[in-house]
Amino acid sequence: MNSTLSHELIVEILLRLPVKSLLRFKCVCKSWLSLISDPRFAKSHFDLAAAPTYRVLLKSGYGSSIQSMDIEASFHDDSAVSDLHIPHPSDAYVSNFRILGYCRGFIAFDYDAGDVMLWNPSTGVHKHIPYYHVDYMHKFLYGFGYDASTDDYLIIIKAHETNYYSYPDCSMQIWGTRFEFFSLKTNSWNKLEGIDFPDVGGNFQNRSTGSFLNGALHWLALSVDKKHFDAIIAFDLIERSLSEIPMPHDLTMGIENETNKLGLSVMERCLCLGYSDDRHEVAEIWIMKEYKVQSSWIKTNVVSTCDTPGKFFSPKCFTKSGGIIGTSGFGGLLKFNDKGELLEYRNYDKGFYLDGIPCVVCRESLLSLPNELG
Repeated sequence: MNSTLSHELIVEILLRLPVKSLLRFKCVCKSWLSLISDPRFAKSHFDLAAAPTYRVLLKSGYGSSIQSMDIEASFHDDSAVSDLHIPHPSDAYVSNFRILGYCRGFIAFDYDAGDVMLWNPSTGVHKHIPYYHVDYMHKFLYGFGYDASTDDYLIIIKAHETNYYSYPDCSMQIWGTRFEFFSLKTNSWNKLEGIDFPDVGGNFQNRSTGSFLNGALHWLALSVDKKHFDAIIAFDLIERSLSEIPMPHDLTMGIENETNKLGLSVMERCLCLGYSDDRHEVAEIWIMKEYKVQSSWIKTNVVSTCDTPGKFFSPKCFTKSGGIIGTSGFGGLLKFNDKGELLEYRNYDKGFYLDGIPCVVCRESLLSLPNELG
């Protein structure tokens, strides 16, 4: 091929191939190994990919493994599902982990011991981040995102400083609230001063976990009376500032006192809200077509929840055929067609409470972490 095609043309062809193929093509020859391993090629591939590929990653109960599934395949096609073992320090025993967020092909998660790991499941690139405050912290808001202005990955955590002081019932005394962020470039934890994050309503589904879009992390914010969600809060990772994004007017009028019916995600590079109306056994999917413009909210889908556990559906991604994939409220993965009819259901909870995000849709990438190759 090298004798008939120019190097520039070979690069253009390879840039249009999926990650899975490129990882195999590293074995073709030394020049391809060098090219595909080049961080500049990885960045160009991520920025220019005409048809990026995505996979569903499922956290199934306790343990140190995660399931990876092709979003276009049947849930019951075992050939489309693979088990991935998450990386962890060699001296650490992992009985459980929590997904804190995901962006640009990377997942951030922490262990029951408190340490954090950044991991690209496509390439295996990872970085272990010790978290030294864990013995006195109770985390209840977190997020993971990318600062394009400095080529830096940031982890945001809001937590209570606590002390378990009463034995044997281990009552918890709260000392105060602490905001911290980890910068991969400086390889350090720092306090986040002058930011008053709102109450985001506990740890159900992905409400405590920020959704990353347009350089910002987003959470659903509770009203003053904490009976319903009334806005989306955005934290800009470049400016280190908070702003408020209005929810659809037609939606907020009907969700008083229903904090357990709403989920926030990012789909097709837009903010997405899923509202489950158990009285009418349907779930509405709303997409914000123009970022931060309230009038651009559009109700794109209405799906039936009459056969879903808990009458709940939190959307995660669209399929190429126009269907939609998401989670139920009780450890299940659901797929609907473009008419809102339930096609498939898969139970992935093995009887354990799923902390953090039980399911993420992660884009495959060749990207490495700045200053860190594993």
